[in-house]
Amino acid sequence: PLTTVAELEAMGLTITDACTVDASLVVTSSDAFSGTCPIVVTRTYTITDACGNATIATQVINVDDNTAPAITGTIEDTNIEGCEVEDVFLPVTTVAELELLGLTISDACTSNEGLVVSSTDDSSGACPILVTRTYVVKDSCGNAEFAIQLIFVMDTIAPIVMADTISPCYETIALAESAALDATTATDNCSSSLTYAVDTEVTLSCDYLITVTVSDACDNISLVTYTTRINCDSIHVKAFLEGPYDSSIELMGTLLNEYHLLPGQDPANSSNEFAQDFGEAAPHGQPYNTAPWNHSGSEGDRYGDDPGDIPYSLTVVDWVLLSLRSEDSLATSEVWKCAAMLHDDGEIEIPPVCPCLPGVSGPGYYIVVEHRNHLPMMSARTEMVDGAISFDFTQNQSWIWNPGFPVGDGQKVIGNHYTMYAANGEQVQTRSDINSLDDGQWLNDNGNLFRYLPGDYNLSGDVDATDEYMWLLNNSVFTVIPF
Repeated sequence: PLTTVAELEAMGLTITDACTVDASLVVTSSDAFSGTCPIVVTRTYTITDACGNATIATQVINVDDNTAPAITGTIEDTNIEGCEVEDVFLPVTTVAELELLGLTISDACTSNEGLVVSSTDDSSGACPILVTRTYVVKDSCGNAEFAIQLIFVMDTIAPIVMADTISPCYETIALAESAALDATTATDNCSSSLTYAVDTEVTLSCDYLITVTVSDACDNISLVTYTTRINCDSIHVKAFLEGPYDSSIELMGTLLNEYHLLPGQDPANSSNEFAQDFGEAAPHGQPYNTAPWNHSGSEGDRYGDDPGDIPYSLTVVDWVLLSLRSEDSLATSEVWKCAAMLHDDGEIEIPPVCPCLPGVSGPGYYIVVEHRNHLPMMSARTEMVDGAISFDFTQNQSWIWNPGFPVGDGQKVIGNHYTMYAANGEQVQTRSDINSLDDGQWLNDNGNLFRYLPGDYNLSGDVDATDEYMWLLNNSVFTVIPF
């Protein structure tokens, strides 16, 4: 407060006394306080002369806080997994909690504990939903400052897809795709409405791969695939070769494979030391690219022991030549041909590069199986069932011409199974019968060890007397399958 008349007059008052000069007048004051924001200070000045006579003057002072709290720093953006705004976490409510989020807060008049924190949320967009959370910090006089927190509500969980089964064969791609869509069901954590899309591609093995893609509102996707065939029939054939067949275990031996003598293999990779030392590698490719077959297919090119090759399955015995004839059993009715791998249990594996089977109208196919040193065989006319044609030569005799009486031979019965007759090693001149030329083939190859040779009738890798004995057993056996 002021303490002299001169100071009071400088504030706008005019003060005089009849007896006492201004300099001798005594100035005292007292303050009375009321209110908040502002605080009203009523200051009463008392001017007293030398005789104790007094008068008063009043000054009103408003003490007001107009400065907002100071906020520095930022709150980092936050991503949360969720579906809607309601999934956002609750806001903080104290300055201490805000400071834990990365802010520094202070106020000139109000302590941090006295500052009031409130917030509002505004949302926009989808995938993600952006929640803009505005924190407002107020001091005791209502001065406010704000800070922004961005919260992204994101759905990153893909739908859960369940696949049923579809048929193995359809007439058209459209029918197959429709069936795949019908067989696919899905649920999603967020979206009640899901989008289904379908795509189809054909593989090397004639199978059609149908992919159903299920996506939710945020474009999270799940896939399910189905395999079927479109007017492209499958073939399942089983056959035994007499040469390597062992009736005691009802399997064929795989010595050519074990010694790494099959086309594309290298005997150096065999576990047999003699094969490593004396073996001779056969070139890549299936063995039917010469006369009398002259099959130029690339089925065997990818199999072998070189880097990048497909290794043979341990159960592969050898290659066979598989063909189909329609309408009649004549060679001129051939509609499909492919070299295939014969496994020890008789199953014939068709490589993926084989051409697709043509659709057949009518009663079915004749299935022809040939081997490089066994007598060929042909099935009876076989009908297609559910898009597939199947024939088990191990349980069914080969076709035998019967113009009123049987002519020729079919397969040899060994134990409980039919097997292709062995010792048909020379097929350029005598494709359909076993005779002296086949013995000549044996004589030409006899004594060779660890080779892939036509005179190796039991497929042991060695051409010896056991192979000629097979020829002696089967000499004069023939078939009248037309070639």
